[in-house]
Amino acid sequence: MAAAPTPPPSYRTSASTPPPLYRASAPPYSNYTPVPCDVSHASGAPKGTKDLYLKIAFAVVVGVAVVAISALIYGYVDAMRQVREAQNASRDLWREAWDARKETWQAQDDSRAAQEKAEQLAKKVAEVQEEAMQAQGEVESLQEKVVQAQKEALQTRKQWRQTKAEAAQIFGKVSRAKLDLQMAESECDHAHDVVDGVLADLAKLREKLDESKLVNQNSNSPPLTDHSAASLSNVASPVLPPGWTKFLVLVVPSLLYAL
Repeated sequence: MAAAPTPPPSYRTSASTPPPLYRASAPPYSNYTPVPCDVSHASGAPKGTKDLYLKIAFAVVVGVAVVAISALIYGYVDAMRQVREAQNASRDLWREAWDARKETWQAQDDSRAAQEKAEQLAKKVAEVQEEAMQAQGEVESLQEKVVQAQKEALQTRKQWRQTKAEAAQIFGKVSRAKLDLQMAESECDHAHDVVDGVLADLAKLREKLDESKLVNQNSNSPPLTDHSAASLSNVASPVLPPGWTKFLVLVVPSLLYAL
């Protein structure tokens, strides 16, 4: 909009400057005579030409006014467009700033969450390190136990070898004892055979004694003397030699003890 025209400096009034004073000798307004405003007589130009000039001047003034108004409207529209663009740009900037602030808040939340995760991971790493230290201690104790078990295994192997050697010795002794037992059994069988033979001979001698008693009773002969007993011992002596008697006396108790 166009600014209002300002009055000339001479007509400006303010609270500090009083209005101009008029002289009292001036005639009143009613004493002035009107002056004709027709300038056609003064200029000497024809009236139609003057009207044409006035129309042209009016058209020029109207064209200039239209151009000025159009320029003002275009400027106003352009200014409003620029204002709208500025508002849109400011709105976009505000949205971008808001998005950036949201991203900043999100980044802060993410960094806080990442920091918490890092702290949790640090705690887990510390726990894993403690567990690793405990596992290392357990591994060392297990290694010590393995070494002790290896030593015990070596000792057990030595003892097993000793036991095996002792078992071999015992097995040899048992084998020899079996052989001795077999020999003793064979000797016992032979002794049983000899004893059976001796018992048979004694039975025969007893029969002979019984027959001799019957003969003596029938012939009324005197009783058997020491000479007849000696003869009986002489008869029995070829059946069981003195060496076999000694052998039986020594072997039979040992066989009975072994059995």
